[in-house]
Amino acid sequence: MDDFEIRALYSEDLRKEREKWFIVARDQREQQEIKADKSEEAFMEFAASIILATEMEVQEFQAKLDTYDEATVKALMENTKALEAINEKIQENLNHAYVMDDGTRVYRSEDGTWGINEHGQRFNGDTQDMETIPSTKLTAEEAEADFKKRDMLQRERTEILEFQEKSDRARERSNSDD
Repeated sequence: MDDFEIRALYSEDLRKEREKWFIVARDQREQQEIKADKSEEAFMEFAASIILATEMEVQEFQAKLDTYDEATVKALMENTKALEAINEKIQENLNHAYVMDDGTRVYRSEDGTWGINEHGQRFNGDTQDMETIPSTKLTAEEAEADFKKRDMLQRERTEILEFQEKSDRARERSNSDD
C-alpha cells in the first residue's frame, strides 16, 4: 500500500469516527431535549397544582374571614348594647349622687375616706373635705365598679374595631391577589 492509499484509509476512518461522534452528539442532544421537555411539562403541572392549591387556600381564607366578620359584627352589637346599658345605669345613678356647690356630682365611699366624681375619678380627703359629702343611695365603690365596667367595655370596643380593620385589610389583600 502506498502512502496515498494509507492516507485515504486513514481519512475514511476519521470520517467514520466523526460521523459516529456526530450521531452520538445528536442522540445526546435529542435525549437532553426530551428530558428538558419532560422537566418543563412536570414544572407546568406542578405550577398548575400550586395555583389551584393557592386558589383553594384563598377561598378557605376568605370563608374564615366571613366567619370572623360575622363574629365581629355580633360582638360589636353586644358591646354596643352593654355600653348603652352601663351608660344608662351610670346616668340614672347620677340622679342619686350628691351635688357639690360647683355642680359636680360625687359619691362617698362606705368608710368615708375617699370618693368618686361623675367622671369616675377618685379623690380623697387631701383634695376634698369628705365630711361635707353625705352618704347617698349609691356608694363610691358601687359607682366605681360601674365606671370600670364602662372603661372595660370601651377598651373591648376599641379592640374589636382594630380587629375589624385588620380583617378588612386581610380581605383586601386576598382579593387583590385574584
